Amino acid sequence: MSDLRYAFRTLSKTPAVSAVVILSLALGIGANTAAYSMFDQMLLRMMPVPDPQQLVAFYHPGPVQGRASSDDRDMPAFTYSMFRHFQRQQPESLSGVIGSRIFPGSLSFENTPAPGEYCLVSGNYFEVLGVRAALGRVLEQSDETTPGGNPVVVLSHGYWTRAMGARTDVLNKTMVLNGQLVTIVGVAAAGFRGDTGGRPPELFIPITMTQLVAPGEGSLDDARFYWINVIGRMKPGVKLEQAASQLQVPYKAMLEDGEKLLVQPSHDFLRRFRMKRIVLKEAGSGRGGTRGAREPLMLLLAITALVLLIACANAANLMLARGIARQREIAVRLSIGAGRLRLIRQLLVESLVVSVLGGLAGLLAAQWTLDAVLAMLPAEAMTVMRAELDTRALAYTMGVALVCGILFGLYPALQATRPGVNPTLKDTGGVSDGSKSAKIFRNGLVMVQVALSLLLMITSGLFVTSLFKLTKVELGIAAVDQIVAVTVRPRLLGYKEARLTAFHDALENRFRSLPGVTNASVSSVSILAGDNYRSDIRVDGFVPKDAGPVRSYFSAISPGFFATMGVPLVSGRDFLPSDAEGASKVAVVNETFVKTFFEHGDALGRRMSNENRGPLNITIVGIVKDSKYSAVRNEPRPVAFLPYRQAADMSGSMTYYLRTREGAASLAQKTRAEVSAVDANVPVAGLKTLRKQVDDSMFHERAISVFSSTFAFLATIMSAIGLYGVLAFALARRTREIGIRMALGARPADVRRLVFRDLTILGGGGAAIGLSIALAAGRQLEAQLYEVKGTDPLVLGVATVVVILAVFLAGLLPLRRASHVDPMVVLRYE
Repeated sequence: MSDLRYAFRTLSKTPAVSAVVILSLALGIGANTAAYSMFDQMLLRMMPVPDPQQLVAFYHPGPVQGRASSDDRDMPAFTYSMFRHFQRQQPESLSGVIGSRIFPGSLSFENTPAPGEYCLVSGNYFEVLGVRAALGRVLEQSDETTPGGNPVVVLSHGYWTRAMGARTDVLNKTMVLNGQLVTIVGVAAAGFRGDTGGRPPELFIPITMTQLVAPGEGSLDDARFYWINVIGRMKPGVKLEQAASQLQVPYKAMLEDGEKLLVQPSHDFLRRFRMKRIVLKEAGSGRGGTRGAREPLMLLLAITALVLLIACANAANLMLARGIARQREIAVRLSIGAGRLRLIRQLLVESLVVSVLGGLAGLLAAQWTLDAVLAMLPAEAMTVMRAELDTRALAYTMGVALVCGILFGLYPALQATRPGVNPTLKDTGGVSDGSKSAKIFRNGLVMVQVALSLLLMITSGLFVTSLFKLTKVELGIAAVDQIVAVTVRPRLLGYKEARLTAFHDALENRFRSLPGVTNASVSSVSILAGDNYRSDIRVDGFVPKDAGPVRSYFSAISPGFFATMGVPLVSGRDFLPSDAEGASKVAVVNETFVKTFFEHGDALGRRMSNENRGPLNITIVGIVKDSKYSAVRNEPRPVAFLPYRQAADMSGSMTYYLRTREGAASLAQKTRAEVSAVDANVPVAGLKTLRKQVDDSMFHERAISVFSSTFAFLATIMSAIGLYGVLAFALARRTREIGIRMALGARPADVRRLVFRDLTILGGGGAAIGLSIALAAGRQLEAQLYEVKGTDPLVLGVATVVVILAVFLAGLLPLRRASHVDPMVVLRYE
């Protein structure tokens, strides 16, 4: 307590210095806390289940034939028969194997339809994970005895609380999932959000209900349909490699069975198929989901760590300068018997007090940062991350604060307590500016600050340039601000082909009749939303260069779609209302499709098939200009457009595009009313302008650009403050020397040159180091950039000029003071 009281009293004597140190640390610690909180929530946090470290996800990278679909970016998943084989042939190293798959669905409780997510799970799902019910019961093995015979669901705790007000009377009540009546038998434990790191499901339903609630999305019979994700629980003490090794035996048998189902495989395909092996990955924090955010979040962590290093360097320099200024005080205390360890403890307490205060202030900075991130998040990601600092984030903040306190306080404490007592007490000409090692340390910290600032400034410049180029990408779509997208999924309610076509025709006509709407069309693929529909194809006259599968991207659309999107027709014709089921099958392809499959460009009238077998029964009747398909970043892909009346299997989820002179807000209620007029049970999802969709698709790039620029700006300011502090301190300690020089004839210009030399060495040396590091780091960043090299000369040049300018601005005041020293005043004072 005595140390604490003395620390506060000492810090209060130099409030300006203390405030600068605390503010620097608050910015550095706050930025790190916010980045850690995001990383923790999205990637690190373990599932709230017993022994989550025992959970492993199954993967089998390599080629497959047939249909592959997954909610995990590490495709492909497994077929239903493979999953059951794993359960039957479960190795000794595993205590259980479960299967799951998340789908979007239509949920309706008490006649209130809404879009949501549901998870098809095996009967042992909750048992193996160790999740109990908060109300009622969880699913059991007996719930999947008969395909389609157990329409029971377990609600997630979040959905039960949010949509049903945590009512306890919901047990045994019915609700509608994708048009099917299901009975609520329980509510999962609070905090359990499923086995994926992404958006949590609202409902859990037996996997054997697939054919009823997810027709066409999954299959219990098709041995060529890969759609189920598999997770196992290892027994205590079992290693990952041991479990993976034991799984190769049953998997080899599956490969042998699967080889019999291959259709005309090439020699290379067969070789790679036979070489496939099971790979296990730790799944304690979930699988898939937000794994695509790993690289941006890692980059954000690295950027905030650099900011914290600069803040610590700043604090260390200021503490070192203050320690040197207190040499006489320390020498007096040493001379009257104080031990060196006692003084080091006192000085460390002071630095820890500063760092803890910086950490507390950093919590505010972290909360503001998280709020800013949440404001930038797309609506679809709002359930993945929360702008809240939990106990883990608080513990992290305090841990970082304590480490920082020791990091920037230890060397200054050691340095300040090693003066020679006699020389210090006898020195009547002012206290020295420290030992040679202290000067080297102090100047080295400044150079590190300048180097890291330049590195951050260059990184920021690269991402800002990349984002600028992304915003200027030609989408191939006219006036995206005037296009509103709205998604509906009537197939989830049991709509079949004829009824589905009638629904789309009626809704499209109603949308066209809305005031302000000039055109309306429908597409099975949501443009620029990350959706893809890819299939094997055969094209008349095209011979692939290798023996691999030939594939193209597809979309089922309505007549007038290209006019709605403003995509011009190059040649041929658009679809007509007569291009319906029963008529000759037709397709319109984009320019990249023509370049890929027709060497001489003569695509009109040629025939193709949208599978790798069967007749060439689709005639190409039109060619349109290239436009962006699933992402702004992607280069043009070969895309074949089919009339949605002839591609009912692709029309489960359909997105309507309305070209309008009004905004999305004014159309929101109108579109919902029109959908309800056709079928009140069909929920509306994803209502936004295409411009908003484009902005949401670039969220990662925008967030990294904003935060890297902000942190680079703060880092440069902190470096400038640190440089100013070192120069001002050195100048103050050399005032007597400068006075003598001027008394002996030195001119103000000579003195300025002396200070300018130090400024050049510190700033120029730091910039040189930072530039060399940035050149190496830029090459590693190129995968995250769009059409920007990591060594872009313009970015390197502008960033270097900005940092050098900040360095010299920081040195202006010390330069001015140095040239205005009055030698008579200095000598008379000394």
